Amino acid sequence: MTPALMDLVVEQQKTALCESFRLLQGVFNVLRMWRRAVQNRGFATAHRVVYTEGSMRLLQFHRESPAVWAEPLLICSAPVSRPYILDLGASRSVVRQMLAAGFDTYLIDWGIATAADRGTRLSDLADRMLKNVVQFIRMRARMPHFHLMGYCLGGTLATIFTARYPSVVKDLVLMSAPIDLGGENTLLKAWANQDCFDVDSFIAAFGNCPGAFLRSFFALLDPVRNLYGRFGDLTGRMYDEESVASFVALQQWANAQVSVAGELFRDVVELLYRRNLLAQGQLAIEGAPVRLDRITCAVLLLTATADRLVTPLSTMGLVPRICSRDVKSLSLEGGHEILAVSSKAHKTFWPEAAQWIADHSTPRTGPWIRPGESASGRPEFVFAEKVDPASKCSQEPTA
Repeated sequence: MTPALMDLVVEQQKTALCESFRLLQGVFNVLRMWRRAVQNRGFATAHRVVYTEGSMRLLQFHRESPAVWAEPLLICSAPVSRPYILDLGASRSVVRQMLAAGFDTYLIDWGIATAADRGTRLSDLADRMLKNVVQFIRMRARMPHFHLMGYCLGGTLATIFTARYPSVVKDLVLMSAPIDLGGENTLLKAWANQDCFDVDSFIAAFGNCPGAFLRSFFALLDPVRNLYGRFGDLTGRMYDEESVASFVALQQWANAQVSVAGELFRDVVELLYRRNLLAQGQLAIEGAPVRLDRITCAVLLLTATADRLVTPLSTMGLVPRICSRDVKSLSLEGGHEILAVSSKAHKTFWPEAAQWIADHSTPRTGPWIRPGESASGRPEFVFAEKVDPASKCSQEPTA
């Protein structure tokens, strides 16, 4: 054997040993990260529960320093999944992006529906319960306005609330929110069709929508990717502890089972997916129509290009239906959860989104006491708002 051939053989053996070591290191990383994730399941950021109503909890996240901005920020999570997808880890947390940008940050955890919640409807979440939360936050912050952010179906709830009470929302941020479902050509929309799915018999049989059903339902929207593809992506990154930790945390979140109140589930299927009442201006709460043209605040729309659950077209369908003159959209390549957890999103996408919200905020330069209010008193906020017979923007074209 020549010296050159010997060197080649030695180099190949060295490469093989290094790859074997990397693979072994990756296996140990997976086992270690899985054990750690089991122990630390849930929110990554310290928080406390400041308000409860039934199964719903309002969380306020801990800040190391006083908030920079006067208006608090409320994140409305989706009632069909666990909310800690928005705070999955130290480097992949929408919550921490907002804290770092200087906001006093709250999040609604809708909880897991019990038998007592069976009669809870879409209107209860989007109006009564959300209104109570907003009232609590505004009183606590002593500010008349607040920033409202909604993720997925939580974005739909946030949109309905803003249309009902436009004067209290400083700006509206929607993450992959289903709004216009009329032109949706997705598997989810097809399954919700009354010819494929009898929602009335389903709720009559189960009472609430079981978490196991929703978990299987979402997984089958893209079965190859959800059941097998993710593990293939992991094989090349097992040696990276942060990647493994994020993967394990995301899998635990995806596998968490969240039961949804029966009547809420029926409303989402019947009123939103089948009849598209919100986008058509025919959705009614307490006898009053939910008019999207009453939304005049600044709006930021965040979408994912390959989202199979909520297409960008559905979220962007809000734009022609509102009267806001300040509307911006940002899009990121990837699927539904990419907006919340991808490293790319948290390096460029979220800093830009946070800056947009900051640009629409009021600096906290002193005690916020409005004229006629004593320092020790608490402001009274009245939610009663009249529905205009004709919207302002229906008479004046938007820019």
